[in-house]
Amino acid sequence: MTTMNKVTKITTFALTVALVFTSVGEVRQAQLADAAKKAKISKNKLSLTVGNTKTLSVKNLTKKQEKKLKWSSNKKSVATVNKKGKVTAKKQGKATITAKTGKKKFTCKVTVANIKLPTPTKASVVRPVVTPVVTPVVTLPPVARPSATPTTRPSTTPTTRPTLEPTITPIPDYNLYGPTIENEGVKWDLVEYGTYPQSLYTPIKEPETPEDNKTYVDADGTKFLCRLNKVTTSKKILNEDTQTYETVYTTTTYYYYYKYEPIQWRVLNISDGKALLLADKCLDYSEYNTRYTGVTWEDSSIRFRLNDTFKNLAFNSNEQEQMVTTNVINSRANPYSSASGGNNTTDDIFLLDIYEMTKTAYGFCEETGDVDEKIGVGEQSINRNANFTDYANDGGTYDFKTEYMHHSWWLRSPGKTSYKAAYITSRGCIDYAITQIVSIETNVSWQMGIRPALTIKINDNNATYKKVGKVDSNSNYVIY
Repeated sequence: MTTMNKVTKITTFALTVALVFTSVGEVRQAQLADAAKKAKISKNKLSLTVGNTKTLSVKNLTKKQEKKLKWSSNKKSVATVNKKGKVTAKKQGKATITAKTGKKKFTCKVTVANIKLPTPTKASVVRPVVTPVVTPVVTLPPVARPSATPTTRPSTTPTTRPTLEPTITPIPDYNLYGPTIENEGVKWDLVEYGTYPQSLYTPIKEPETPEDNKTYVDADGTKFLCRLNKVTTSKKILNEDTQTYETVYTTTTYYYYYKYEPIQWRVLNISDGKALLLADKCLDYSEYNTRYTGVTWEDSSIRFRLNDTFKNLAFNSNEQEQMVTTNVINSRANPYSSASGGNNTTDDIFLLDIYEMTKTAYGFCEETGDVDEKIGVGEQSINRNANFTDYANDGGTYDFKTEYMHHSWWLRSPGKTSYKAAYITSRGCIDYAITQIVSIETNVSWQMGIRPALTIKINDNNATYKKVGKVDSNSNYVIY
């Protein structure tokens, strides 16, 4: 073997050894990097108020570990958790949330607190006696006619509420109070004041010539409103002469009837002989503004609708005397987008704003989360959720009512800009990303639920309202 061959072999061996050590070093570095990415839970401790939620996660898991990940709670009465790690605060106390995958366990200690409310103010009142007012009505002639109501109607799913069956009949207390904290969460006093079309109704005798938005009185004295809905369908028909298909349009008119029923309101606050009320359900359904333009509450069409059409339909003259004209604060900008709320106004009926919907004194949770335009602002809250009456559920233009939007309701606060408006989502979040107008060309607006608020005098012997019971965060009722 020549000297040159020996040198070549030695050099080759040295390079091979160097490559081996380099590979071992790289593997070791990769192992250290993986060790640095140790799996861990997103939060070891979590504080929530009753009704709020928070989603936990476990980071740096392998795909195999993620598939086997299971969540559990040691005290479901205090806090529950679903398969995606979403924790829901149920009642005051402490619980441990555990995430398990294989032999690995991750825990988060959850502390649930009640919403802090001020000591409720008691307002002593004389149990109200409602003064009947004669309202002009249309008397129906006893004429038999074929039914104008179709045997089938477009499917609507009326929202039902669970009923709380108390084990002991409560002693009625007709004094009014602000929100209180009990085992079930927040409880509000419930009062009846005014009437409005709410439940679907089948008349004993239908109107002979029904008119849209006209009020009738049935044979047994039941007052109801007629709403017309025209549905146009198309069908292709073969023209025998030209042997071509032509489109034929057919318009069918449906008559829906809704019974006038007492409006139920939640008492949000008692102060200086006055009560701030919020409708228990969404009573109507409409756009925030009818024109594509930058607008604030002061010039919005929804404001004029509430203080004109709604007011005159829902309240008689005596009931309107009970109202207190409210100085509505609009000058506070949207706290998340800084959009201006415009000038302050004086209104008999109004919508709540973002600030009022985060006020713990009214029974709502205080926002603390990050802004997310797609899923809402901050924590979800069942205390802000609202059911819809049949009248509100069937209202609006069908094409612009998605499942998400259909169970949402307007606030008076501006949205991201003056072309948008804030609202409460179906999950109880505050959102402000939706635009008021869908299309500039067609000028068609997004439509949502209307949940009015107003202020009434309570120390009044001629009161036109009455306390009927209580309702809690989960929409359970105790009716006297």
